[in-house]
Amino acid sequence: MSSQKHDIGVKVITPPYYDTGVELTDHELRMMSARENNLIIKLPQDTSFLEEMENILKIQTYLTRKAGTIQTEEIEEIKIRKSREVAERKDRVVSLLKEALQEADFYVNNAKN
Repeated sequence: MSSQKHDIGVKVITPPYYDTGVELTDHELRMMSARENNLIIKLPQDTSFLEEMENILKIQTYLTRKAGTIQTEEIEEIKIRKSREVAERKDRVVSLLKEALQEADFYVNNAKN
């Protein structure tokens, strides 16, 4: 049994949000995996999970801002509905991420897997 001598990182590329704004080729991703000693996970173009995450953050911001205001019955009902919506969206994010990972391309040690 061999022991690990070097750390390896994980880099997740989420189109269209990758820093360069440019689509990276398979060759570039293989080279990046070797140069940076990273497992590179390139997710597919579908960004549904990112949109769900953004919506969750917006709702949570709304709920946080409304926490300190005078609460009417209508506002309390809205907060309860929005809290349920956040839970449903979180479940969708998990499902969408699982699907994205199944379709993702993986690069490690200058190879695409």
